[in-house]
Amino acid sequence: GQVKAGWRKWTFTVLEDGGMEVLLDDRGVHYESAEMPAGFTAVVIYGSKEAFPDAAVVDDIEVTLTGEIKPGVIERKALAGEFAIPFARACAGKHPRLFYTEDDLPALKARCATTHKRFFDAAVQYGLASLAVPEDEPWLNNDTDGQRWGWWKMPTIAFLAGVSDDPRYREATKGLLLAMCRSRHFQTQGEVDTGMGAANVLAGCAIGYDAVYHDLTDEERRFVQDKLWLQVHRLYDKGFQQNAPGAHYWQQDPQNNHLWHRMAGLLLATLALYGDVPEIDGYLDYAIRKAEEIVRWLPEDGSNHEAVGYQAFGTQYLVPWLYALKRCTTVDLLTDQPGIRELPHFRAHMVLPGGKQVWDYADGGRDVGWFNHYHFLCASLFGDGFAQALHLANYEAAPQSYDYQNWDCLFFDEKLQPAPLDGYPTWRYFPDVEIATFRSNWTDPNALAAFFKCGPYGGHALNAYRESFEKPQYVNVAHDHPDANSFMLYWQGQFFAMDASYAHAAKLTEDHNTILVNGKGQVGEGQGWTQPIADMGGRAHITEFFGAPGYGVVQGEAGTSYEGLSQFTRTLVYVDGGYALIHDHIVAREPSTIDWLYHCDGEWTPAGEQAWDITKGDATVRLQILYPSGLTCEVADHTADAGKGETKKRLRATAAGVTETDILAALVPSTGQPRAFSDAGSANDAFAVSGDDAVMVAHGPGTHRFEDAETDAAVAMLLDLGTDDEPVDGVLLVNFTRLACEGNLCVESSAPTSLLLAPEQGKLRLWVAAPLGGEAHDVTFRLADDLIRGAQRVTVNGQPAEFEAEGGYVTVDAYAPTWRELLP
Repeated sequence: GQVKAGWRKWTFTVLEDGGMEVLLDDRGVHYESAEMPAGFTAVVIYGSKEAFPDAAVVDDIEVTLTGEIKPGVIERKALAGEFAIPFARACAGKHPRLFYTEDDLPALKARCATTHKRFFDAAVQYGLASLAVPEDEPWLNNDTDGQRWGWWKMPTIAFLAGVSDDPRYREATKGLLLAMCRSRHFQTQGEVDTGMGAANVLAGCAIGYDAVYHDLTDEERRFVQDKLWLQVHRLYDKGFQQNAPGAHYWQQDPQNNHLWHRMAGLLLATLALYGDVPEIDGYLDYAIRKAEEIVRWLPEDGSNHEAVGYQAFGTQYLVPWLYALKRCTTVDLLTDQPGIRELPHFRAHMVLPGGKQVWDYADGGRDVGWFNHYHFLCASLFGDGFAQALHLANYEAAPQSYDYQNWDCLFFDEKLQPAPLDGYPTWRYFPDVEIATFRSNWTDPNALAAFFKCGPYGGHALNAYRESFEKPQYVNVAHDHPDANSFMLYWQGQFFAMDASYAHAAKLTEDHNTILVNGKGQVGEGQGWTQPIADMGGRAHITEFFGAPGYGVVQGEAGTSYEGLSQFTRTLVYVDGGYALIHDHIVAREPSTIDWLYHCDGEWTPAGEQAWDITKGDATVRLQILYPSGLTCEVADHTADAGKGETKKRLRATAAGVTETDILAALVPSTGQPRAFSDAGSANDAFAVSGDDAVMVAHGPGTHRFEDAETDAAVAMLLDLGTDDEPVDGVLLVNFTRLACEGNLCVESSAPTSLLLAPEQGKLRLWVAAPLGGEAHDVTFRLADDLIRGAQRVTVNGQPAEFEAEGGYVTVDAYAPTWRELLP
């Protein structure tokens, strides 16, 4: 980018305190190249004996001597701690201690030979490839190489040095530790000694030092201790205390995965050096306080706003360093932390049927990735049999996603029995990031799954942190996308409604399955790295959520995410094995053009008015816009990320000049003939009929009529709708108190409640929950005799319930829990 015709002036200035400053035409160049504080050997200008186009000509070289360069200074220093370090008696004065002690090794070796052998074999395979100690300091190349050598290779061979009888691992650990410590710096590019690369190398050296402490001579031990102390001080002083130039983007945000990398280096090194280097105590004290702050602002639902892959990229550090802190001190920031307990469940719901892909919201790819070993530790800490079962299943589907498996050897608890997954809900709501998911089951790789997202940039916990300052604090939402009220669909092992995945050039609403208003997307779109915006936390949220076996309903509101809208309410209705409905109610401040967007690759075939069959292999999904008719529809290739990303087909259905409109679409998966849908909407309520099901989505409070029914529900479904002489077989009602069919009371609730009622073979099955945002409460249902079909037993949320029959009605007393209470 610096090549231009004409003469240019380059200035290389040797700095008195070491390093060099580089100027081009008396101005600094790119910030990562403007200074080289790590030192240099010479300035070399390369030329050629032959002329070639755009060749540089060097002339008028001037050399001026500067003052004497100051000798190098070892800048480490002692740091006084504010509190006494609560070090655990079992670890004080011992090595190893970070993740196991000498006393733990016999049992650990036994597990590696039996119950953990598959993890151990994978660790050995990687360890054998990591034995050679290079001479060219590759860990200094970039952040990834720092991670590779510091966090992947070193912990693997250091672990094998303890549990294997092969002496090569101990020799390699010691050799790599000493080689790393001979490097003048732990990072020489970008953020010198404070970047992710430096932190990874520091963390790896701490683990190596702890593992081979007794193999070092006194001189080697002191050399390593001095070097680690020096790097701890550099990371603390220049990084955490922000005494080096730079953007300081990671210091301002407790959820930033880059911060968690740095904490691994700072905390593991200070835990390893405690008692060996007295001057380290204050640094450890600081690291503990920082860890407490990070955990305090974790999302309680275990979610992550940056993407599924970025969560693993950061949490592979967070959980291990919290575990080391718990082992080595009396500070326990793991146990009883909701944000830690829920980590395995968020990940499980983000992994798609078959275990090979994940929902790719925000800057995430679809691949399952790596680094998910910590979920086994979370399952063990909380005795969570469902988490154990979910992650064993995901491990079987993609073992590499749990690399690096030295950690699996440490974290997997063979005594924790997996719970049967047929008892684990197939739906989930994650309130911090405002994501809802539904799926058919947990075992079929071809299962139907749906994803819905309607949340603010950063999620609610991060926004609360930002707003806790008198002046809103900068937080890093660079990986978030303008995707409120977007959805995805997965079936037969393939995406049938697709998201944008990682966007580098520009994060745009037009790359998501949502809407545009007058050609524009949501507030904050258009940047390569998303930046915080005003009133960020309140622009999008989920307003209704109800999940039950085989069914799901979620509703989001994102009107203020757009300039020019006062309302954008989107409802997704999920019916297992049947279909999904998307209903939008949009209110603009003035006549506007609304573009309804849907992205999917595959073969698109017209299938009637505003209908298309999308085919991938033997699987077909019919997309049909039921209401309104007369939209301008275009299916064309669309390349995401401002033309630099993935190309898919995109449907753009346009309604022009509207101030208020409803859009109703159906997605019908089928390996044969798709089910036919017809619109039966009115001016007030939109609903659709598929086969014998009727679905109604209300615009607001009040009584709503559809088919021969009326109700005050926000969303209502009549399941297997009968003819005039047959009753309704089942109903799903969200936030209701009454449903009448053909003028006769069908279901009545003593308080607003969400309900699935489904008779089956002499049993009446009720699934009950309080409306989203409401309190749990006792409730009495009054049900028509015709509806229960002579059922002899009643269950509520899977448990037997008492009922009374009188005067053509059945009364059932129940407890309506919150959605959280329904989780196992």
